[in-house]
Amino acid sequence: MKKLIITGLLTLLPFCATAFEVSDDKLYVDYPDLAAEYTPGQEYTVHAIIESGTEQPQILYVISFNNKGALTPLGAFRCDTEFEVLNSTHNGLHDIRCTRMNVFGEETTTRLQADETGVYIER
Repeated sequence: MKKLIITGLLTLLPFCATAFEVSDDKLYVDYPDLAAEYTPGQEYTVHAIIESGTEQPQILYVISFNNKGALTPLGAFRCDTEFEVLNSTHNGLHDIRCTRMNVFGEETTTRLQADETGVYIER
């Protein structure tokens, strides 16, 4: 059964790859200490996708949790100006300050906080 599932996934791989287009956008990865207490085998990852070719690029941050190889997305947020992990915590995870620029050139700052399930939401 396991071999059948793997074979099925491998046949879908070319289809998934053709749905995406090549981009000049940049992708960066960081491993901030988002958990208030470290647990072996668990880490948090943040990917920053930076739009290229514009004077004021939009930056999308994707937060995920890796528990011994099982990845869980915890949120995606546009924070063009600032993405800073704070000392304050909610539900065992550090808060994050997110600042973005709106279409009028004004900055909007929100605080990203973990809910009861560990998913980050804007406050």
